[in-house]
Formats: sequence, C-alpha cells, structure tokens
Amino acid sequence: MPWFLHERRIIRNGEIVDNGHWLIDTDKEPVLGEEYKVYNAAGGYHYWTCGKEYSDEKNDVVFAKGWDELDNSALLTPTSRIGWLAPDGTFYGCQYWQHQLIADRVIHKTEIEMEEEGWVKMYKSQLFPFDPPEYYICRNSEHINYLTDEQVKVLSEKGYEVRPWDMEKNWNDDY
Repeated sequence: MPWFLHERRIIRNGEIVDNGHWLIDTDKEPVLGEEYKVYNAAGGYHYWTCGKEYSDEKNDVVFAKGWDELDNSALLTPTSRIGWLAPDGTFYGCQYWQHQLIADRVIHKTEIEMEEEGWVKMYKSQLFPFDPPEYYICRNSEHINYLTDEQVKVLSEKGYEVRPWDMEKNWNDDY
C-alpha cells in the first residue's frame, strides 16, 4: 500500500492549513533519518527527510490506496475571502493560487466545469492588494450564467461589490 506524506504549514494566528499530500517514493515504512523523494499528484517532487515522529505539528505519514482516498478537506480555508462559491451559496475558501487544487481535490471537477455550472470564482489581486476583491462568473457563447440569490448574499457578506448586470433580474436582453 502506498505511503503518503500529509504536509502542513502554519499560518496566521497559529492556524494550521494543509499544504498538500505527497506520495513517498518507497514501498516500505519510512525509516527515521532517511531522505525520500516525494511526489505531488501532478508529478512534481521534492525531497523530504523522515523526522523523529511521523505526526507532529507539520507532518503526518498516512496510508492510502491512492490520491482519492486522502482527506483533502483540510485544504479549505473557511475564513478566507477568496475561493469558490457554489450556486447554492456554499463557500469553499482557499489560499492564493489554490483554486485549481480545490476544484480538483475537494470538489472533484475541473475549473471549466464549475464555471459552466454557475460556480463563482472569488479572488483578490496580489499585485494590487488595496484594490477590492473581485469575482468571475462564466459568460460565453454557450453559457450565460447569473448570480443566484444565495451567491449574492455570500458575496456581499464577504465584502464584494456585486455588479447589477450579474443578476438575472437586472438583465435587459433588449441591448
């Protein structure tokens, strides 16, 4: 059975946030003090040295049959202002640059599928940190999505300025 490194990092106020799972390149129990190549789901890798204890505040070594069996709920950051917003108003918060990771590992969809199904991508510019947060809703030749009442409520609660034309009740097809 494969061995996985469940790696975490500590962020603001001591809150522990998952930083991902890594497949350990060994078919045996990791040996203390040994260095191993560990792979992410996309094939990227780095080297990890097995520490004094498997479980500490930064790492856990876990058994799993594959990537799908791992608990990825720790990737979510509920207090974040950025992430994914489902049509029913359920918020999946994430850190910067983790939208694709949340889509794949937690929601089990591609970003394109989510956008076409009416999910809202909420984000904030790191280049212009004082600019207000923004959101994206899919509009293309095949999909014209509008915000649901539940999405409007969550966006407003999180400090987003909701654009009137993103709500169907304000849309005028006469243009």
